[in-house]
Amino acid sequence: MALIAVAWAVVIVGSLAVASFEVRRGNLRELKSVFSDWKTPVAARTIVVFAPHCDDETIGAGGMLRQAARRGDKVWVVLMTNGDGFKAAAVLDNRSLKVSADYFVEFGFRRQLETFCALEKLGIPRDRVITLGYPDRGLKPMWVSNWNALYTSLYTRDAYSPYSNSYTPYAPYRGRQVLADVKRLLGELNPDEVYAPHPNDQHPDHWATSAFVTAALHELGWLRKKRVGLYLVHRGDWPVPQGIHKNQRLAPPAKLTDLDTNWYPLELEEESVRDKELAVREFRSQTAGVRRFLRSFVRQNELFGTRSAESRMAHVSAINVDGLVEDWDGIEPSVLDPADDGLVTHARPSADLTSVYAAKDSKQLYFRLSVRGLIKRGTTYELWVHPLDSDEGTTRIVLRKGRELPAGWKAAFGRRDIEFSCAVDQWGGKPIMVAASTKTRWYKLVRYEVDRSAYRILAP
Repeated sequence: MALIAVAWAVVIVGSLAVASFEVRRGNLRELKSVFSDWKTPVAARTIVVFAPHCDDETIGAGGMLRQAARRGDKVWVVLMTNGDGFKAAAVLDNRSLKVSADYFVEFGFRRQLETFCALEKLGIPRDRVITLGYPDRGLKPMWVSNWNALYTSLYTRDAYSPYSNSYTPYAPYRGRQVLADVKRLLGELNPDEVYAPHPNDQHPDHWATSAFVTAALHELGWLRKKRVGLYLVHRGDWPVPQGIHKNQRLAPPAKLTDLDTNWYPLELEEESVRDKELAVREFRSQTAGVRRFLRSFVRQNELFGTRSAESRMAHVSAINVDGLVEDWDGIEPSVLDPADDGLVTHARPSADLTSVYAAKDSKQLYFRLSVRGLIKRGTTYELWVHPLDSDEGTTRIVLRKGRELPAGWKAAFGRRDIEFSCAVDQWGGKPIMVAASTKTRWYKLVRYEVDRSAYRILAP
């Protein structure tokens, strides 16, 4: 039995090692790919960069910010959170495993100051930086579950912003307030260009920032009128190689290259590379391992993507919710997700999302989730549906074998697909923003998120 256990462990470790090697090799291969350049307008423009945490604006778009400021553009940076939930960095900074709620707030102010100093190196004065003061690690919960109900930070223990310089004083920690702030800011600044995280960024705050900004642009009627650049920060073993490589280039992760994003490198001037490196050095509160990661973005170029956030829902005569997918032939996925793109998803193929479909007839809305492996009883599958132009929050449809569905919903499990449906007027005919997530348990103890898809706005 011991030999069998050892052999099984060797097989698992070997499989994970091969998967990790393949992801890295694919990412390195993309460094040789050629992409069209990110076009920079000549005329002075107004630019707004949304950053989930203090430092994302610099590593994701610092070179662009510096060159835009020198060109005479009006440049603004919006910090969604102050990074006050980075516990490992706070523990090292405090030199104690016990970090008080007040210390997390103090740490958030410190990270603010680091961003102010970094952006000054790039030519952006402090009065062009707007801090919203929302909770680190709280943006996704406020989008998914705390739209109207208050969310309490796990770190500062606050349900209202404790930061004196927040855009909305004492802003309540709920999703609709975040969206209201983002919409009001955009309306006041009326930017020509908006930069936000890519929706395939694996950090939940980055994903949610992208969702809030996209929803705001949609509700303002600006999604097709404004230029939107998407930047990527967190995506497994990326960028490669890590560390200081100022003569290297930045290329998109291989698994995202052929998905649904057009990628464009922005070539940086020599002075921009130099100043970006100086700016990155200002983030002194970050641990040594994170500092190495931050410096990985000091390259010859920066990378921005464009992706259609909207599509029309497919219209069908009828779909049988029976777990078979022949009815979906000819219907394109609403959301694509990269398969086998990391160690966690490789180890859990039943939770590795590949696509989300949506369709409608005169009576029903139909959805379909597809995964790489076989559907398993211990895996939880969720669809998040957020109606736009509405005060209503996100509806979470939780699908797990043996779990009862809400009234009015029907579901069927296939081998690698789940079909489910509800009444067509469930959200009053409003545009909806859909995304999916999967969770599983670690040795039946801790449930954790394995995969999370990008979002898509579906017009009825």
